Amino acid sequence: MATTYNFSTFTGATKTFSAFLPTDIIYFNSDNINAGQAVFTVNATGDAVMTIAGKALTFTGLTIDNLTTANFTFSNGGQVLIGDIKDNSINNSVLSDYIDGRAGNDTVSYDSAIAAVTVNLATATAQNTLGSGIDTLANIENLRGSQFNDTLIGNALANTLDGGLGIDVLIGGDGNDNYLVDNPLDQVLEAAAGGTDTVSSTVDYILAGNVENLILLNNATNAIGNASNNIITGNTRNNILNGGTGQDTMIGLGGDDIYIVDNANDKADETSVGSSGIDTVLTLVNYTLGNNVENLKLIGVTNLNGTGNVADNVIFVNYGNNIIDGVSGNDTVSYQFGSTRGVTVNLSLATPQNTLGSGTDTFINIDNLVGSTFNDTLTGDVNANKIEGGLGNDLLNGGGGNDTLSGGFGDDTYIVTSTTGYTIVETGGQGTDTINTDISYNLSAYSSLANIENLTLTGTNAVNGTGNAANNTLIGNSASNILTGQNGNDILDGGAGSDILLGGAGNDTYTIDDLADSIIENASEGSDTINASITYTVSANVENLTLTGAAAINGTGNADANTITGNAANNVLSGGDGADKLFGGLGNDTLDGGAGVDTLTGGDGNDSYYIDTPSDSVVENTKIVAGATVQEGTDTIFSAVTYKIASANVENLTLTGTTNINATGTDLNNVVIGNAGNNILSGAGGNDTINAGDGKDTLDGGKGVDTMRGNLGDDLYIIDDVGDRAIEAASEGFDTVQSSVSFTLGVNVEVLTLTATSVINGIGNAGNNMLTGNSANNILSGLDGDDILDGGAGTDKLTGGNGNDIFKFTAVGDTKVAAPDIITDFTAGSDKMNFANLHTAAVPLILLTDKGADFTHTPGEIKFAASGSISADTTVSVDLNGDATADFSVLLTGYSTNLTITDFIV
Repeated sequence: MATTYNFSTFTGATKTFSAFLPTDIIYFNSDNINAGQAVFTVNATGDAVMTIAGKALTFTGLTIDNLTTANFTFSNGGQVLIGDIKDNSINNSVLSDYIDGRAGNDTVSYDSAIAAVTVNLATATAQNTLGSGIDTLANIENLRGSQFNDTLIGNALANTLDGGLGIDVLIGGDGNDNYLVDNPLDQVLEAAAGGTDTVSSTVDYILAGNVENLILLNNATNAIGNASNNIITGNTRNNILNGGTGQDTMIGLGGDDIYIVDNANDKADETSVGSSGIDTVLTLVNYTLGNNVENLKLIGVTNLNGTGNVADNVIFVNYGNNIIDGVSGNDTVSYQFGSTRGVTVNLSLATPQNTLGSGTDTFINIDNLVGSTFNDTLTGDVNANKIEGGLGNDLLNGGGGNDTLSGGFGDDTYIVTSTTGYTIVETGGQGTDTINTDISYNLSAYSSLANIENLTLTGTNAVNGTGNAANNTLIGNSASNILTGQNGNDILDGGAGSDILLGGAGNDTYTIDDLADSIIENASEGSDTINASITYTVSANVENLTLTGAAAINGTGNADANTITGNAANNVLSGGDGADKLFGGLGNDTLDGGAGVDTLTGGDGNDSYYIDTPSDSVVENTKIVAGATVQEGTDTIFSAVTYKIASANVENLTLTGTTNINATGTDLNNVVIGNAGNNILSGAGGNDTINAGDGKDTLDGGKGVDTMRGNLGDDLYIIDDVGDRAIEAASEGFDTVQSSVSFTLGVNVEVLTLTATSVINGIGNAGNNMLTGNSANNILSGLDGDDILDGGAGTDKLTGGNGNDIFKFTAVGDTKVAAPDIITDFTAGSDKMNFANLHTAAVPLILLTDKGADFTHTPGEIKFAASGSISADTTVSVDLNGDATADFSVLLTGYSTNLTITDFIV
């Protein structure tokens, strides 16, 4: 039942309440209370909350051990607060207070201050706190500051100073003081010999001088001591505890803690109840691990000794010469942080060993190894070792025993001498890894090897290797091996010896160096490639062949569509059947696609191509030499079919066989050669050389100054440049030149026919020639030999030269009466005029024998008469239709004698 106490006339006398209940209420008039008077003492029997009702006066928050006066105010001034024998916690008001803690360990709190306070427990008189009035403190041991930047000063007793929020300055004085800090910028000031002091921190903290101990609370993680002999205690988090100089004791409690020591007598203590985690000591001195600490890391470049304990330790070496003793347990030496390059370490060596990358180290009672971040060579002993390569391309050898080998990231290599007694651990995506073994080995036999890509057989025994589902590289030794790729895009290299290589499914690559090597590929098992350093023919179901090395070797395809690539030497590449792609590379190569529509690319060098279908494609490119664009060589196509060079960078074309086929060049200076059949050989542009071979051939150099050789057969030359040459040897047939320019026949060429419509001329040779003009005005000269000259249309000038020449007139319009053709050297009795094509058999030609006689209206009459100013010339005219008018005429210059019918061919 609640009790109500009414002290409206209270005069300041002390009033004691016993057995006060939380529901009790006190009333009094605050006007009767004067500053500095003792008001009341409460002896509560349990937790209690008391309300004092009256004129604007409340008092709440009573407990048996703490008298709190939050919200307790007086309308006429400050408080008078008196504790009891308990440990009281008294909240100061913002007014001027008198606070007496009496007996017990009492605390005054300035939580309600309106600004930063400065409070000194050593001051017995009234002191201006700045932020909370002028207070007088008596029998007070501890202080708690405000939310501002406070300065709290202790006395000669053992004080607890808690700055609260803000950046505080805590000065302990004498006594064994405790400091509570919550800001890394809080300052703790202790004089020398000022007791044994402790900082309890909720944040990472560095001890100031003359403070001995540091305790981490709540979420604090890291602690650093000073030059004293500190005791630093962590919490359940993963702490970093650094004692600084001095002989320090560091206590981890829980979490994965790190201890930093610089004195051999520093102690890392993990023996407390609740201690757990994987803990590490970082040391700059020789050090032996205490109990329950797992790892030891040597720091710096000094030659240090590191000693473990009975646990399974990991000891990290530094850059100096180390002596490492694991003591007992399953202990590991790690080079993860103590090397400048790859290390070579062998656990079977009891003597100091030069690791090459991290000083000269000695190992005692060490079971396991962890490599550096570089390329390491790590070897175990006869015991069960665990060896980890770490980063880098590492070489791992278990030695003997039941070993576990883990290469980690990098392209690692494992030495294996047995199919049992070890475990290899590789995670996918950590590199391309290899097993080196001198026994027959199957990568697919163990699931743990799924991420091992390569297998290399060592030694000299005839052993075999089998891959897995990955893309494997399988390499044989010097004996005869069987290598099986299984799935994946595999690389198989048998090495020396007579090897059998089975790629299996996937796009496989074979390396061949012996004709006794055998490749087995089934149909539909991928697109496969052979790299051969010898002359080689592609096996069935293998698509591609690449020649390697520097020797001049050859490659031959099969019935499939092959891709064959040469090396830098002179190669002969043959595609066989199928639509093949051949690449010559460097060197003067010969490329023969064989049957099928093939693509042949010669590359650098003077290459030769063999073509058997017009759809075969030849590719030649240019290159840059000294800043200039030049051809990749002088290249030749040998074709058994009609072929036109499609590549602008191929120079020569030769027809093969005896079939009547044709060849066409490019705008380059081509050499085009015919076969034994009847060919049409065209040079196109450029200054070409055309050699016809046997057969009845047509040679057309095209644009440019061309040289054409007909050889056997009745050949036809097409001339379009005065520099063109038609060359024939004796007795090589009856040959013809058709020229669109003025031209002189070379020796052993019989016929010259002028083409086009330009005014051009033709000259024969010493042989019996047939010269024919075009529709323009031509000059034809037969020179020596019995020549036939036919001027054609136009007013032509014909000179037979030596020999019995025939001047042939094929059409009436070939020579006009007004502008007749001219014969300059007609000789009666040896030369003849051929009018046979000018009439029909029904109208024979008749010569009027009298010089100067007129036509008689008889069809077919031929008359001749003197002409010229001195009558030194003779005009021959013909009346074909009997109208007594000449239908055509011929002028014989320098001829004035009579003519007979024998001078004509009618």
